[in-house]
Amino acid sequence: MKYKVVETLHGQFVGIPRVEVKFEGSLLDLNTTFPLSVVAHADPFDHKEIEEGYVQWDYTFYKSKDGLNWEECEDPRTYTDRHMTDFERAIDKENRGIYPGDYIEDNDYYQDYELYHQDEDDDLRY
Repeated sequence: MKYKVVETLHGQFVGIPRVEVKFEGSLLDLNTTFPLSVVAHADPFDHKEIEEGYVQWDYTFYKSKDGLNWEECEDPRTYTDRHMTDFERAIDKENRGIYPGDYIEDNDYYQDYELYHQDEDDDLRY
């Protein structure tokens, strides 16, 4: 099975939408090159927007058995046990500054967060 991810840049400030293939290959390559992230806003294929939504990036996943006939599908990536990237670490730090209430000990998700994170000097994994 082959997979493809298509990026669509659109919005009022864009004019004609721009469509670009960002990835094409196996599921293993997709998971390795663009892994899902447990860090909010760190997934490279999350919806993005600027200028109050007047410029937007959306991502659509496709699958194909023969590489010729493509059908739209849900995001096929799965979470894997791996080291946090520098980008994920930076986004996590930014999230903690913007949304400090999400990271207090009373929060239901705090315990899950502690399972995946340690001090910045440690070997971070999730």
